Amino acid sequence: MSKSTSKSCFKIEVNSENSEFNKTEFKTMVNKVVETFSKGDEKTNQEVIEFPVGLEQRVDVIKSRILVDMQERDTSPQCFGIWGMGGAGKTTIARSIYNGMHMHFDKSHFCSNTRADFVKKGVVDMQKDIVRGMLGKLNKETEMDWEKKWKAAIKGINALIVLDDVDSKQHLEALHHPLCSSLGPKSVLIMTSRDRGVLLECTQPKDIFRIQGFDNRKHSERLFYWHAFLKAEPPAHLLQVSSRIIDACQGLPLSLKVMGAHLYGHNDESYWNESLLWLQQNETDIFKQLRISLNGLEPKQMEAFLDICCFLIGEEEGTACSVLQGCYGLGRTYLEVLTNRCLISIAEHESVGRFRQPTRIIEVHDHIRDMGRCIVQEEKRDRAWDEVTAENILKDEKARSTLRGLSISSDFSFPKEATKCGSLPHLKILVVKQVYDLQWKGIWAAMFPTKNFLEKVRCEELRWLKWRDAPFQDVPVGICPKSLRVLDLVGSEIRRVPMQIGSLTNLQRLDLTNCSKLKRFDSRIGKLKDLRYLNFERCRHVELLKEEIDGLQSLELLSLHNCKSLRTLTSLATTLRTLRLNRCKCKSLESLKASLPNLRDLTLRRFEKLKEVDCEGCGSLEYLVLDSCSGLERLQVVLRLLSVALLV
Repeated sequence: MSKSTSKSCFKIEVNSENSEFNKTEFKTMVNKVVETFSKGDEKTNQEVIEFPVGLEQRVDVIKSRILVDMQERDTSPQCFGIWGMGGAGKTTIARSIYNGMHMHFDKSHFCSNTRADFVKKGVVDMQKDIVRGMLGKLNKETEMDWEKKWKAAIKGINALIVLDDVDSKQHLEALHHPLCSSLGPKSVLIMTSRDRGVLLECTQPKDIFRIQGFDNRKHSERLFYWHAFLKAEPPAHLLQVSSRIIDACQGLPLSLKVMGAHLYGHNDESYWNESLLWLQQNETDIFKQLRISLNGLEPKQMEAFLDICCFLIGEEEGTACSVLQGCYGLGRTYLEVLTNRCLISIAEHESVGRFRQPTRIIEVHDHIRDMGRCIVQEEKRDRAWDEVTAENILKDEKARSTLRGLSISSDFSFPKEATKCGSLPHLKILVVKQVYDLQWKGIWAAMFPTKNFLEKVRCEELRWLKWRDAPFQDVPVGICPKSLRVLDLVGSEIRRVPMQIGSLTNLQRLDLTNCSKLKRFDSRIGKLKDLRYLNFERCRHVELLKEEIDGLQSLELLSLHNCKSLRTLTSLATTLRTLRLNRCKCKSLESLKASLPNLRDLTLRRFEKLKEVDCEGCGSLEYLVLDSCSGLERLQVVLRLLSVALLV
């Protein structure tokens, strides 16, 4: 190790021809050094529970029952249910149990929002999410013959699986029953539901635990006070009204959190009394109870909240930021406002793959989401998150002209009134879910009415286009305007990056992951001065030239796969925070020697000819993966590095 300079670093030099020093020793040495200076700073990818008031006792009871049952000899996985009304804290309790128990199993996965994701993603995608969450990745054979082989992929594994918010027999048949028939005998499945009948349909559930909100007054007080005052006691002049508001919330954690966040910063007793009156008038209607939390939102903040409720739940924080910034001028600021009001949350989810960092995902409680969508249905009529809503709006010329967001499937049958529509002038969000039988993908591609409609219509104000597995070779000009901020065409049929990309001057995120037919890389991409996220993973035919990315002055994430012509990478934006490269023929990475002061995450995989990695110019580096870099001889990194995975 070297401590002779102000920037601490360590250097390891290896003579590959010296028989007394082999790769195993090299790996051991690096891991030992990293272990030494990062000891005591271990991190977990599990979601942190905010304000865990009243959790400990309930969680301990459920955990102890599960652990006792696990000691018994069983020939099949055991199932446990957590049952209660919406907002009672079922998900929080399940998450806490999962965080405390997952290390006792070979594999684990927390499947959140099962009910909503079942509608949004479908059966197969949800099954794949669970298997990826357990195994990290799927092999090609399993992917190609999913229906027959996905259960074999997890056969005999002792795992902890949580299925959160299960509400139908369909969920059991598609997820719970196949898991029970495949996983190892020491596996545990935990399901949360509002419907006890659904849980009883499981194969002999060991226990069903009922969650009824807080029965301990002190717990209600603590949760409310922390959200309303950020301390354990209220000021004297608000003590009495606080007590009455807590009574009106009836021990429901969601109401206590939302009401506390709504009242935070307000010291006027009359304002508190008005809020109490609202609660008392609507004490049996949780939608109306929660709606008071929207009072005080600025108009743009309100619109951002409705966009999230209708379209952005489950999306990455970066995507939401770019979309909202494009629509309203501010993104992260609005997310912070809504988070502070407990209207949304941003949770770290386990990422697929052994060495991936957690992904920050937008989440909204079901009751709050439904409240937002109810507002849109009854008052706005300018967003369509499902096809029933879409059909009603598209039939109405006036509503169609003010439509701001649309989410449909590719086989959606547009109403006759909309077929001659040439423009959706205010559409800012467009999400299309491609549906087809894989065997007929090529034949059916031209038959989808959504594709035919969107090839003719113009959406000049569009900010976000998400059309994964899109059947077209070129993006229709009308849905790829200058205003676009996020373009997500993962797995699509496109053969070249959109030719109009030089005019997409506002584009911030471009995701073309797994576009296997993509061949042409438009050099004009270098003109996208505001591009921050560029993902070309698994685009196996793309050959990347360095000149094409030199102009990306704002780039924060660059992820490339199979760039066979890439032999050097000498120029990268100093703004870069994440760099992921795979299967390149570089012998060295000159760009890392230069100053990349913001680079935090560096992943290099299958660099067989890479001889040295010099990260001394990467003063913020926290996370380094070197996977299958068999020719590596020299590594130099800064001492503050927090995590290294070296698989040579």
